Amino acid sequence: MAPTKDQIAALLQQNPLHKHVKKDDPGSLLHFGGLEDLFTDNIHISIPGLGIDIHGSEALSASDAHPDVPPLTDIINTDHPVEALPPHIIGGGDDDWAVAILGSKATTHSGEPWNHETVGLIHFTPEGKIDAVKAYIDTQHVVKHLDAHKK
Repeated sequence: MAPTKDQIAALLQQNPLHKHVKKDDPGSLLHFGGLEDLFTDNIHISIPGLGIDIHGSEALSASDAHPDVPPLTDIINTDHPVEALPPHIIGGGDDDWAVAILGSKATTHSGEPWNHETVGLIHFTPEGKIDAVKAYIDTQHVVKHLDAHKK
């Protein structure tokens, strides 16, 4: 059984983006807000628009799990405000699946606005753990910023 909508929203806000980017090692653009606390060891994470397909918690934490996705702080300028918008959750509770609609606003190092939205499909095991996340992002937006980062 999945956590309730409110519990899922609270998990997503447990490690908000504006605090996450200020850490010594914020990691890549793959930011889960706090959901990682519920990941099973055999978690499957996919982001079809970026060709990301990760199997297992060890692979997720490996430094080369997503080599084409740079650290968030390489793109977002943390000297400017970083805002995570409140998540909108559909499902959860008695459902095995939940949908999380997430948004963030920031400024990139090139001075461009980072207005990003993600829709995540989250599957819960009967024990309330997460064994699959499939994220649909605004790939045109992200690829534009990734390309600007590579220059």
